[in-house]
Amino acid sequence: MRITLSMTIAELIQTFENEFDAKISISSKDKKMSTVLFDISKAKDKNVAISISKSTRVRSIEKMFMDSFGIPIQIGNKLGYIAPKDSILATINENMEASIGLNNKIDGLDDSDNSGQYAEIDDDNNAKENIKQNNPATKIEKNIRKLSNTNDEKKEDPRIKSLQEKYLHYQKTEKYADMKILITEIETSMLALNNRKDNDRILLKRVLDETKLNALNVANIYKKKRRFFVFVFAIIALLIFTGGTTVSLLERYNEKLISEDINKIISREDDNGSNVNTELLSEKQKELQRLQNSGIKKDIMLIIGIFFVTITLIFVVKLHKYIVTSTRFNQNI
Repeated sequence: MRITLSMTIAELIQTFENEFDAKISISSKDKKMSTVLFDISKAKDKNVAISISKSTRVRSIEKMFMDSFGIPIQIGNKLGYIAPKDSILATINENMEASIGLNNKIDGLDDSDNSGQYAEIDDDNNAKENIKQNNPATKIEKNIRKLSNTNDEKKEDPRIKSLQEKYLHYQKTEKYADMKILITEIETSMLALNNRKDNDRILLKRVLDETKLNALNVANIYKKKRRFFVFVFAIIALLIFTGGTTVSLLERYNEKLISEDINKIISREDDNGSNVNTELLSEKQKELQRLQNSGIKKDIMLIIGIFFVTITLIFVVKLHKYIVTSTRFNQNI
């Protein structure tokens, strides 16, 4: 999750809760939901941003908010009870009953927020009812029941879930086919923005922006790795092709020289009528026959070089296709 100073308090709280199923509280005199974070921060640069994930510790998040924004915050589990400083967001809702028993809520959340929302079944005995409400064990039971009901009512946005799943798959594989699937999902979600209500639209737009930015970073890293690979492969291909060409030309040049020597020996024998060079002639003819019989063997290195050059060209074309397609992540919503 990427948090910027352009977010309002309401956007921060809603996005944080949807992303991590946890609560965040701003410690500030101005707690209006429409207040922009920059207005209550001590940062001088509006473009300052922080990024957190499910593996980030509560202590680190609070420190990042204070160091980067100058805004004190508190992190709590889904019931609003303060989370341990060393816990990570992925496990913040574990040991729920222990958190409720401590009865230590983050600022702005207390037991009065939950009063009157759950009635007991036994309405005939008001005295017992009052005792139950003041019993800590009953409070735990009520809060757990409230948590269960909230989870039943709260449904994850299928569009956002699909976006996140396809991005994670693309991040893992970095393949061109998975990138096209993610781009299709992004463009489909962009078309769905017009049919969303204000809060849902803001959330989906923020997820889209983050997904596109993260996917573009993945594509850029892949392009750097692929360029290096193609460069090394191209050097190897050129070396093999050059070596194969050289060997092939030398073999043909030697074959030509031997043929010329044989012709000279034969012409001398015809002129003199002598057989003094018969052994030399026989040796040259055997060497020429050996070169001619080698056939494709003398060109095998050249053929391998041509194969490697062809593969290099295919890699270059595919990389260019990948680079051009990845520019679609730069399109504005």
